[in-house]
This record gives sequence, C-alpha cells and structure tokens, in this order.
Amino acid sequence: MSVIYTVNAKCRDCYKCLRLCPVQAIKFSSGGANMRAQVREDECILDGRCVAVCPQKAKKVRRDVDLVQSWLEGGEKVAVSLAPSFVVGLPASDPGLVVAGLKKSGFAIVQETALGAELAAREQRRLSHGMLVEPQINSSCPVVVNLVERHYPGLIPHLAPLVSPMVAHARFLKQRDPELKVVFIGPCIAKKEEADQLDDVDAVLTFQELWDWWNGGEFIADVAPAKFDPPHANLGRLFPIDGGMLKTAGIDGDLVEGQSIAISGMDNCLSFMETLSQGKVEGIRTVEMLACPGGCINGPAAAAQAPLTDIVNLFQRRQRLLAFYRTQAPKEPASLELAPRLLYRDYEDRGVKEPMPSEEEIRAVLAQVGKVTKEDELNCGACGYSSCRDKAVAVCRGHAELEMCIPYMRQKAESIASLVLNALPAGVIVVDGDLTIKEINNAARELFHCSDKVIGGDVGVLLEPEHFRRVLQGRRVDRRRVAYHRHGLVVEQTIFFVPEHSMIVGIFTNVTQEEE
Repeated sequence: MSVIYTVNAKCRDCYKCLRLCPVQAIKFSSGGANMRAQVREDECILDGRCVAVCPQKAKKVRRDVDLVQSWLEGGEKVAVSLAPSFVVGLPASDPGLVVAGLKKSGFAIVQETALGAELAAREQRRLSHGMLVEPQINSSCPVVVNLVERHYPGLIPHLAPLVSPMVAHARFLKQRDPELKVVFIGPCIAKKEEADQLDDVDAVLTFQELWDWWNGGEFIADVAPAKFDPPHANLGRLFPIDGGMLKTAGIDGDLVEGQSIAISGMDNCLSFMETLSQGKVEGIRTVEMLACPGGCINGPAAAAQAPLTDIVNLFQRRQRLLAFYRTQAPKEPASLELAPRLLYRDYEDRGVKEPMPSEEEIRAVLAQVGKVTKEDELNCGACGYSSCRDKAVAVCRGHAELEMCIPYMRQKAESIASLVLNALPAGVIVVDGDLTIKEINNAARELFHCSDKVIGGDVGVLLEPEHFRRVLQGRRVDRRRVAYHRHGLVVEQTIFFVPEHSMIVGIFTNVTQEEE
C-alpha cells in the first residue's frame, strides 16, 4: 500500500496540494472518480506537505498500528526505537510517561534512536577526513535522500554512504538479538518508505499514530514515568535540530571559518541542490540537510491534534528539546559497538526521465485554453503550476487536465452562460441594487426595441422601475401581467431577487397578441 494516498470521496480538486508540493508530484486525470489528486509515487519525496495542507483531509498516511499490535498480541519480542524529537512531538507532560506507556503497551525494549545517531555521527566524522567528493551531504533525512535519488540523481556521489540513525539503531538492536522485531516511532512519514526499502526496521509508526492508539493520552493517564532501557544516549539527542548532527559528530560548524553548514527547510534544500548541480558551491566539505524547517522537531506527523500547551512555536520546541538533553545527559557516553560495514548503504538513480513535449504540442495545449500569445499566459499559479507553459507540459505528459486552468474555466462558464441567456426566447434583464442594467439578452433587446448600449444605464429608460424596486424591498418573487404602453406591449413578467449576488432578474414574455 502507498505511504501517502488520496481518499477520493474527500478530494475537491482545490489544487492546494499541487501548489505546495515542492516537486509537484501530484497528478490529476479525467474520468469519473479518478478526477482527483493522486500522488505520483515515482516522484514523491514524502515530505508530507500535501498531508498537512489538504483542507479536506483527503491525503492520508498508511497506518501500521494494526500490524504492530498483532505482533504484541502474538507474543513477539518487539523493541521500540523512539526518535529523540518525541519530547516535543508527543504531548505528554513528562517524557518519562511516553517510555512508561510504551512499556505498558507491551514493548520488551524501549531505547532512543539517538543511539543510532551517535553511531552514524561517529562514522560521519571519520568520513569527513577523507572525502573523495565534496561537499558531502549527510544522509540522515530520508526526504533529502529521496530528493537526490528522484530529482537530482547526478548528485548521488555527494550523499554520505551511511544509513540513517533509525537503521543504525535497528542493526545495533538486532546485532544483540536477531529474532527481535524493531519498530521506529517518530514524526517522519518518509521513514515508512525507508523501512520498506531496507529490511532492518520491521515497522514505522508516526507520533500521531501512537497518540491515536493511546486514545489521545488517556492510556498513559495512570502510569508513572519510566526511564529508557540502557545504553543511554548523549549528544545523539541533538540530531532533531539543525546543527545537531554536526555537533554530535564533532565537525566544525564555525560560521566564519568552518567548512560545514546546516540547512533545514525544503525551499533551502532545493536552493542548495540547484546551486550544487550548477557547480557553484565552493569551500564547503560537509552539509547537514534536513527537509523540515528547523529540523525533525517540526516533522509532519507529530501529534498535532493535541499540542503541548506550553509549546507554541519552533523556538520553544527547540528549547524544550535542549532542556531535555541537558537534564538527561549521562555522565559518561555509552560504549556503542557496531560493525562498520553495517553503517554503510548504496543509493540508486530513481529519477523519472520523461520526454519533453515538442514546441508544437505545447502550443496546441495552450491554444485550447485560449492562450495564443505570450500576453494570454497569465501565469497566475492557481492550478498549482508556476507557469501556463509548465502546466501545458504536464497536460502533454498526462499529469494535468485542461480544466485545471481557472481563468479558462471561468471564461468558458461565462461564454456558456451568455450563450444560454441569448438563446432564451423570453426577454431577460438583470439589474443591480441601484437598478442599473447589468445584462440584457437578445430577446429583451428585440422586445423593448433597444441595443446593448442600455447596459450601465438606469432600468427606467426601458421600464417602470417600481416593479424592480418592489422586489428589491420585499426580497420576493413578483409575477404579474403588465401593459407597457410606451412600447405597445403586454407582457407576462417574473421578477425575483438573487441575494448571493444582490441582483434582480426580470423575465418577460410577450403576450400582446394573446391579450388582443
């Protein structure tokens, strides 16, 4: 099952997910229920932004709670690798309550993923002394790895060939007990796919999944705080904040003299990737890169439905994590051993190489939505693409539909409405609250012997205005037969008020011959 999927019944084609997806990995296709936003898995980097911004909650994340519960109920020995951002990602009043709750849930071992962070950081420090390709990008964030493999495969040599802290910790645990099942719990959606690709982590739960499992915290209401199973982490607890990896690895991050930088936030990551791909990065040896602004403490799958009352913004989350590190740091760092070969991994080019449509194909699509000249291309971005041309390319590739162009659809709707209005055999006059004529159809122009020049003038030039004023004041429908002697007409007229637009519509049918 896909990590992120769409509930079609909830999707309303608002294009918000496409507008905010940093790599535009969203597809819209025609045909019944399929005219909904679908995630293009081959290009998705699983940053989770589409899940967070969907106003209809139509984007969902695969839930693995049932699988984990089945292991626990079946008597399996299951260990938890808990991401260090749990102190701000789970709204428990005391971090120790989370550990106690996991023990109560049936997990045999509860340790910190920060142990794996320390193992990975130690190897990262060793690599930094003999890098063949510079700069080297830290590989802890799976979203960054996805971004490189799927959208910048030419930069794969720059990725540090190390597993993430999650995988390092899982291998550390299974080195001690190969029969152990390991469940990672954290704020990251992309970790689910990372676990699918590598066999070391058996399941991934998000903080939100765990909090839902615990019924919004009721499950831990009667437990006493507990401590993690040894060994205990130290500097690895800083990994969730930008600069944490550099600090843990002991790599110089000096602002002026250092050759290492910390980057967080997808926009900043993309900007760096573009600059690096153009060969314009100089003097940098190590790059710590995290997709979420501020780091993993701002992950997309924290228990957002029940936020900590004393944590309002990113700065406060950072301060809380630092306070936990200072108060919980052991006096002596743990002695961690893991075979070096277990800390390494390979990458693959997963880039989707779609052919670029010809100029004739692009222009043909643009012409279908009335964009014949450069001036016609509004580039408003309402459809989710940065320009009309980008959207036309997506249409050619089968990722978008013509109907996604809102100005085009509005123009089309207006032209259809105008066509219907002028095809009506009855006369139609539309006025506003000031009784100014806003629209008059062909039948009305013929009936009252006027041209469209009356549009913008007072309705009194054609008819007695009291008929419209009566409806405006009473907000009701007025039906009657009226003789308009100045036009030599007797008409059946229906005048009604449209409150949504503060307009009054009059419909007139000529019954002069019938009256005579």
